[in-house]
Amino acid sequence: MTATNKHRTTHFVDRTVQGALARRVLVHWVMFLTTSIVSVTLMQVLLGDPSKTVFEHIAAAGSRYALFLIVLASLLPAFVLDTIRLSNRFAGPICRLRNALKNAAEGQPHQPLKFRGTDFWQGLADDYNAMMERYAAGTLARSTEPSAQEKCDDRDSCVESKKEELDHQPVNAS
Repeated sequence: MTATNKHRTTHFVDRTVQGALARRVLVHWVMFLTTSIVSVTLMQVLLGDPSKTVFEHIAAAGSRYALFLIVLASLLPAFVLDTIRLSNRFAGPICRLRNALKNAAEGQPHQPLKFRGTDFWQGLADDYNAMMERYAAGTLARSTEPSAQEKCDDRDSCVESKKEELDHQPVNAS
């Protein structure tokens, strides 16, 4: 995955994440549309001519605000498509990183990871590439001696470690 296309050829890079985002935008849009319709209808009924029936007020509100509803309905595809395009900027890099990690786990040769210029999390590619270079150079291997942090992950083991250190230190008799 060394070369990255300037433009994406697919809209859904990660169907699970991007599908959830698209569904969330759809739910928010439906909630907004429902709230708008109910609000306009209530205003028409409460502030309109008291001699008209509720159904007459609803019909009047429907005809008066039909253009508004058509405009709102036509915006939904644009909202969903824009959300999917924006999500490509973080879903794409994570998919590329996941594939690079899978390839590394399978023992395939390291190919430097590069994200598109507008993608989020550019530092992930840099960190991955630096880690793989260190691994290839053999400097990523861990020492067999646990670090001080690993020794003191919980308080009891840390206290025991300190006690052992004190027990093995020579005592100065002055």
